[in-house]
Amino acid sequence: MSFYTSLTGLNAATAQLAVTSNNIANVGTTGFKRSRADFGDIFATSPLQKASSVVGQGVALKAVTQEFSQGNVQFSASSLDIAITGDGFFPLKSADGLQDIYTRNGTFTLNDSFAVVNSAGQALMAATVDSSGKADLENLRKLYIPRATAGEARQTENVQLALNLPADSPVVTKAFDPADPTTYNLTTAVTVFDSGGNDYLATVYYVKTQVASPDDPNNKWQTHVYIGDNKLRENLIQATDSKGKAQYVNKYGEIRSESSVPPVPVEKIARGVSRLYNLDNLRSTNPSVPAGTQSFPALTDQLVADWKSGISGTAVSLPDRV
Repeated sequence: MSFYTSLTGLNAATAQLAVTSNNIANVGTTGFKRSRADFGDIFATSPLQKASSVVGQGVALKAVTQEFSQGNVQFSASSLDIAITGDGFFPLKSADGLQDIYTRNGTFTLNDSFAVVNSAGQALMAATVDSSGKADLENLRKLYIPRATAGEARQTENVQLALNLPADSPVVTKAFDPADPTTYNLTTAVTVFDSGGNDYLATVYYVKTQVASPDDPNNKWQTHVYIGDNKLRENLIQATDSKGKAQYVNKYGEIRSESSVPPVPVEKIARGVSRLYNLDNLRSTNPSVPAGTQSFPALTDQLVADWKSGISGTAVSLPDRV
């Protein structure tokens, strides 16, 4: 009996190894969710035995379950590669149209009928939206991208990113180098297009430069944008709201419009009431310097006589200060 008990342990270890091997084998599979093996111990009892004296009889595999935790989102060059952040599945319809399928694999292409399908030919289903923006989730239809939507190429002019940067990221003091991951904290990428319709991958690097403190409660970041090996020149513009009014960030990191900034109070003076203003500070003043003395050679009697009479014409240089 002990032999069979030990054999259950070997079978459980084999099952655990098989589950782990399957997880490793699908590390590159899009939308794959890792599995977990759940085990339970085996006990055999009878009414004539005491529960305290029962010896276990090994282990058994109870179930293999999947863990639906959020995986890493990767960027690709295809505009039909879609990822889901959080809970949810892509609704699909089988190739024969008889079976509803749900998947997390968002790799899609267009077939000959311009329907969005996966590699197995299963069509992606989508909900129609009315004029008020309400989606009809009860009647899903196949998603088509007809040829009529293809037009003249348009160059990318603006890119809007909604970001939530981690507040606990450390400050990076090294000089920025896109080839050195230690010189920046995070990166994101977005596809942009030139006037000819050619797509490029623009990478945005985020470098934390300041941690919030009591004096300045703001975490400050610096961004660097590269397309390939070429760095884009920064062009800072004034942030505005939906109505075109300027927006500002106060010392607490809150976004406020110009109208929310309290104006400087102006004292209103009633008619007939005068105010006394001191304008002494508007006068031109010269700074004083310490007084000093300067010695010069004594004038001879002859030079003094010539200077007083003005006859000899001898030039006499008198000191300008004593």
